[in-house]
Amino acid sequence: MEQVKELLGVELYHQVKGKIGDKQILLDDENFIPKSRFNKVIQKKNAYKDQIKLLNEKLEGAQRMTQVYEELVKKLQEENEKVKEVSLVNAIHLQALKANAKNIDAVNRLIDRNSLVLLEDGTIIGLEEQLKALQESKPFLFGEDTLSYLTTIHDYVEGLIHARMIRNL
Repeated sequence: MEQVKELLGVELYHQVKGKIGDKQILLDDENFIPKSRFNKVIQKKNAYKDQIKLLNEKLEGAQRMTQVYEELVKKLQEENEKVKEVSLVNAIHLQALKANAKNIDAVNRLIDRNSLVLLEDGTIIGLEEQLKALQESKPFLFGEDTLSYLTTIHDYVEGLIHARMIRNL
C-alpha cells in the first residue's frame, strides 16, 4: 500500500482508501500474469498431458504387438525346424529305400545327422557315404525284403503327407 500512497500522494490516497476500504490494491510489477494468459498456459499443459497419455497408450500397444510378433516368429522358427527335421527323416528314408534297407528305422537311427547337410532341393550331402559305410559294417540291414519294403514305402508316404500338412499350417 505504501507504493500506492507514493504514487497518488497522501490526499488522493486517503480518498481512494476511504472508497475501497480494507481491500488490497495490487500493482503490476511484471511478476503478475493476466488470468486469460494463465488459462491458456493451463490449457496447453492439459493438452500436452493428454497427448502424452495417448502416446503412452500407443507405445504400450506397440510393445504388446512386438511381443506377439516375437512369439509368432519363435513359433514359426520352431515349426520350420520341425519341417526341416521331417524333411531330413524323409530324405534319409528315401535314400535308405534306394539302398534296399530292410529296416529303415534302424538305419535312420544309425545315421549321424550332425554331419548331414540338407539342401533346399531335398538332397542330403554326406548321406550316401554313411549309407555305404553302414552297408559294409552292418550288411544284415540291407537286401531284398518285400514285406518290409512295402511297409517302409507306406511309412515314407505317410511322412511326406505329414510334412506337407505341417508346411500348409
